[in-house]
Amino acid sequence: MSKRNTFLMILTAFAISIFITIMGFANSLKGERTRAAENTSESSLPQLTVSAGYCLKAYDGGLAVFRGSSKTPYKKLEFDLLTMTQEDKQLLEEGIYVNTEEEIRKLIEDYGS
Repeated sequence: MSKRNTFLMILTAFAISIFITIMGFANSLKGERTRAAENTSESSLPQLTVSAGYCLKAYDGGLAVFRGSSKTPYKKLEFDLLTMTQEDKQLLEEGIYVNTEEEIRKLIEDYGS
């Protein structure tokens, strides 16, 4: 086997390894985001609807942040709901409630990635 063929074979194996690593990382992030959203919506939603500081919710074809129980968005975000999974769409239609500004920033960051 020539040095060129050996080099190409090693390069191909390296590229495949990187691809597999990236896909595994992306899937694990998606799973964490889904679990976090489920935990927020299932376990703490009944308590937080009254005292929550912020709500991330689907609004006017995108996403918006609401303060407390306000019906008027505090901030509109440009996210395309069409690219999201059905589970994410459902969670966002109901609204994801959090207490702090830091939590809402992390949630927006998760959905933006």
